[in-house]
Amino acid sequence: KQKEPSVYKIGAILPLTGSGAYWGEISNKGIMLAEEEINQAGGINGKKIKVLFEDSKSVPNGAINAFRKLTDIYKVPCSVVDMISSNVLAIAPIAEEKKVVIISPGASSPDITHAGEYTFRNWPSDDLQGGKLGKIVYKKGFEKVAILYIENAFGEGLKKAFTKTFEESGGSITIAESFKQGGVDFRAQVTKVKASNPQAIVLFIYPPEAVKLIKQIREAGVNVQLFATAEIEDPSVLKIKEAEGLIYSMPKPPDKERKEVSDFISAYKTKYNEDPGVISDVAYDALRLLCKAIEEGGYNGPGIQKALSGVKNYKGTSGIITFDKNGDLIKPIISKVIKNGKFTVYAEE
Repeated sequence: KQKEPSVYKIGAILPLTGSGAYWGEISNKGIMLAEEEINQAGGINGKKIKVLFEDSKSVPNGAINAFRKLTDIYKVPCSVVDMISSNVLAIAPIAEEKKVVIISPGASSPDITHAGEYTFRNWPSDDLQGGKLGKIVYKKGFEKVAILYIENAFGEGLKKAFTKTFEESGGSITIAESFKQGGVDFRAQVTKVKASNPQAIVLFIYPPEAVKLIKQIREAGVNVQLFATAEIEDPSVLKIKEAEGLIYSMPKPPDKERKEVSDFISAYKTKYNEDPGVISDVAYDALRLLCKAIEEGGYNGPGIQKALSGVKNYKGTSGIITFDKNGDLIKPIISKVIKNGKFTVYAEE
């Protein structure tokens, strides 16, 4: 039997470089704040925790290398992992085989639902977000829409979920065009979309590509309503005037009046001198959930897995957290809009 360590090491695999770097950075900040608070409050059962950060470089191979290093060399029984779905899906089978728990604060592909018993996420599946967006778009009176989506598990998952709900509601897709992650010239796709004559365009996209694509859509003289998902909520998108009026779906933010939430926001502002980014609170909760599971189940994969599986109505800073039988989060979705250069709540759904 392994002897109890003097410090509880926990992994964190984040996209600190590459196209997901903004999320990596704000998640890193949320995790470091949680680590500091947990240690100040006496750690877990009187032992300090130490988070070991590794960079996935925003690609599956980078995530796999980081995961192997954390589990083989540092022997961590659990890790907070990437927001990029393809990266989580690349790690999941290895996590299952090694009985190491992973929890993602941002990966949304529906494939993660059945990726294994050791894979959790405290961010909703695309089935929830994409499906809800399908209803939102149809309700707003758009019956013929085009889809532009990033060629990976995230883009594919959203396209599928959106199309299903939108078509069931009575809408039709004029065209669905994919593009490569890291692309800069989308004019070929935009030309095809324009020719399909949609009433609106739905984008399943990351911020670096969004900034360029939205500009190219408007430059091509396509002035229809644009829709997207929560991933669009990034400061870089507000810098382009062409994004004004874009409507997007998003997991319902937590109630700021709740003590856990207001305490987190003020602690984050004090530490970093800025407001929390879109998933800093989710990453913060992910580390706290792992620590709670270590406290209840012991410092080993199977114990942590069992404790996490039982989480119901946990009062997190990102909202109330309950996992379903697949380790998926159950959460309401709202819509927001870019208005006067700001991300604004559009309507409570």
